[in-house]
Amino acid sequence: MEKQIYELMAQAEILQEHALEIQNGAVNAISGIPEAVDEATEKIRSTALMTALIFLLFGLLTIGAILFGLTWSTDGLKAEKQSLQQQIEDLKKDVQAEKKSLAEIKSQNWGMNFYEHNGHRYIKLKKGDIPILKELNWDDGSKGIEITSQKN
Repeated sequence: MEKQIYELMAQAEILQEHALEIQNGAVNAISGIPEAVDEATEKIRSTALMTALIFLLFGLLTIGAILFGLTWSTDGLKAEKQSLQQQIEDLKKDVQAEKKSLAEIKSQNWGMNFYEHNGHRYIKLKKGDIPILKELNWDDGSKGIEITSQKN
């Protein structure tokens, strides 16, 4: 029986050593939890930071593309504006030339106006003019009318 008691005591010592090893392992594991939590938190932070940086870079790239597009399209509009301004200036010059021609024609026709109505042609003189008409024969055989006027 004594032998059995020694065996039980030996087994109890082995169990006690094993329990102590388990307890030390648990203490080590528990003491490592804050460090593991800190490492996990750091990984999460670095992942969140990387994600934020990716979004920031993507946003900057998008803004850059938009600015490039606006600049490119604005340059095209500027060129078109210059072209239109040149066309406007050319048209203004044409209008001035036409006004000059019109003034010259008016000075040469003594202010007479020509009309056509129902297949007949008319000449309207200035108010107060008395027309004097004289038939002409041209050298080529065609006929004409000389119109002179006297002031009333």
